[in-house]
Amino acid sequence: MNILVIEDEDIKYNHIKNYLNELGETNITRTISRNGALRHISNKYDNNESYDLIICDNYMPIYDNEPTTIKACGLFIAERIKHQYGDKLTICMCSSGELDEGEYDFSITYNPSVDLTEDFEMLLNMIKETL
Repeated sequence: MNILVIEDEDIKYNHIKNYLNELGETNITRTISRNGALRHISNKYDNNESYDLIICDNYMPIYDNEPTTIKACGLFIAERIKHQYGDKLTICMCSSGELDEGEYDFSITYNPSVDLTEDFEMLLNMIKETL
């Protein structure tokens, strides 16, 4: 499975990556900003490729080179992806905060002290059924 993780916090990204690795997923790309995410997705489509899953935080920098300017732009990314690519991409919001309704397919509430293996396993199994 080809997975893009949009997460600027190293600790959170490593937790997510470890869950995915434990479940056998190793083809993981990371980006840390809104614009980086949109660029990665566009480049994939330009090469006639796609991600099977996008895991997206809600709060992140807009630009790669401005890591201190954090905005709530995860829902914007999900909306932009769904409007541009339709339902071809599965989006999971993974945030420690409350999420508004949006153009995402799944959500996982991130908590570093809670084992989220079952949540990620259920998510991956649902996606694998559609591939």
